[in-house]
Amino acid sequence: MALTGSRAIAQTHFEAQPHEINEETALRLKAGAEAASDDSDGRGRRAFFSAGKLKRGNAAGGQSRKLKWGGARNSKGRSSSSLTARQVLSIQSAISHSLLIGCPLNRHITLQFGVMGLGDGQAMDALSAYLKQARDWTSNQGGQTACVWVRELSSAGAHAHVLVHVPPALERMYLVKHRYWLMNACKRPYAKGAVCTRKIYGWESARRGQVETYLVNLKNVTAYLVKGANADAVNALNLNRKKPGGTIIGKRCGFSQNLGPGARHLSRRARHVE
Repeated sequence: MALTGSRAIAQTHFEAQPHEINEETALRLKAGAEAASDDSDGRGRRAFFSAGKLKRGNAAGGQSRKLKWGGARNSKGRSSSSLTARQVLSIQSAISHSLLIGCPLNRHITLQFGVMGLGDGQAMDALSAYLKQARDWTSNQGGQTACVWVRELSSAGAHAHVLVHVPPALERMYLVKHRYWLMNACKRPYAKGAVCTRKIYGWESARRGQVETYLVNLKNVTAYLVKGANADAVNALNLNRKKPGGTIIGKRCGFSQNLGPGARHLSRRARHVE
């Protein structure tokens, strides 16, 4: 029997990109994310991002179209010291939406701009330049990507946590090139320790259809990403990790356009039509 609706969308995507993950895995990931991506009352999202323990330490451990990287519309000179509840909900929704569109976030990258000798005032421009290079290179290789990021400031300096979808077929070259992207973005030689990256544990099993471990660890790395939420967000959303993220200038968080509010709204409308 032919698949219809969202299942047909998943089938079409993964037939077009067989190097990604198989159709069964796509459907199981979608099933785990559909309730969480519905912003109507937030209950599904809270259920998806509920408790779960890491298996191994910190989990931080077709034709493609060019994407833009977006985020909360903070002015360039505005400062903030924490994530708001609205920003946390948007990050959670963006991450669950990555599963729906067939771009599950499979790698956590930490960019240490302080180690590269940049201050907080320079970090946002450097992050934007890094993401643009990563996006353009992936697109030029025929791949599809998606990304969520949060900026922080600690005693080690300005840094950003980036959850990104790296197409498996491009992973080896991606890991070679991303240091050069950071050097170009910062306009400085590479400094040891400026990039830390690891797969989200369980991703390799998820590609074979065993998605449970990956989903648990995706929830946990999401909790790590939003650990700098304010007290109201922690209480309202029952967040289980909290650590000050420092006072930064400019955007505190963002995501690629295909994970943004507009894309999520269109996806909800399409599912409701079904």
